[in-house]
Amino acid sequence: MREKAGERESAESLLQLAARHGSTMAMTRLADLREAAGDAKGTDDLLQQAANYGDSDALVRLAGIRERAGNGAGADALARQAAGNAYALARLAMIREAAGNRKPAEELARQAAQHGNIQALIDLAENRDAAGDRQAAVALAQQAADHGTGTQHHLHVHRGIFSRLWPYGLDPNGTPTPAWQRSMCCGQEGLRPS
Repeated sequence: MREKAGERESAESLLQLAARHGSTMAMTRLADLREAAGDAKGTDDLLQQAANYGDSDALVRLAGIRERAGNGAGADALARQAAGNAYALARLAMIREAAGNRKPAEELARQAAQHGNIQALIDLAENRDAAGDRQAAVALAQQAADHGTGTQHHLHVHRGIFSRLWPYGLDPNGTPTPAWQRSMCCGQEGLRPS
């Protein structure tokens, strides 16, 4: 309210007080103010502090800053800090993918899937398919399909990549199901693979 009323200094003082008491929301809001002012170190310090308190959004933002700055080692360190946080791992995978770091992106996506979030694998498969890398798209989509937890929901919601790759689904052994067509055999109508 103070900020909206134009009382920036008062608003910042209140945010600093809240941040000192462990409010990660206050830390990230202060980081926004520092970033708007061009204070890269202040932004970094506040996001790191919020990440240390367990704020996964701050962790992901910080990793994005590191990745855009070309600091892959720093982004990797943050990914290790996110170990076990499926949401953060999935978002970090997409940051790495956007930066062109495909192998680290795939590793993070697999880690996210191991913790129950297959979304990063699906997103990577979509990206690779859109880029014309069908082989990578198939491999990533297969990995997503192989994860049991929540897969049916994701397969239904994200039919795009799956229906493009496997329009008739997958057999239990993981091979693409062939198309079926109506046939007449021995005077009886039936279905057979085409």
